[in-house]
Amino acid sequence: MGSHLPPGTSLVPTKFAYKCKFGDKGVVIKKKARLVVRGNLQNENEYSETFSPTLRFNSIRTLISMSCQEDLKLVQFDIKGAFMVSKAAKDDIYIDLPEG
Repeated sequence: MGSHLPPGTSLVPTKFAYKCKFGDKGVVIKKKARLVVRGNLQNENEYSETFSPTLRFNSIRTLISMSCQEDLKLVQFDIKGAFMVSKAAKDDIYIDLPEG
């Protein structure tokens, strides 16, 4: 399937992740399917190229304390578009669609 790729590129493997939402009586009320990247197939030498910033709990407490002292408003948000803010957004990304 990857024979039509430009030289020096590779396919990002993907799979479908399925989830069911159940009601109070155990009956399925909603089914969801998402296309996700199969990160478990990442090469061992590529692990150092990933980065996920996290905060220690003490840092969060300090931030909240300082915002209270200065009477500042804290705002929280989530970023869900990982490819949109990554270095890879500047390059073309080729994915391998799973069967189904």
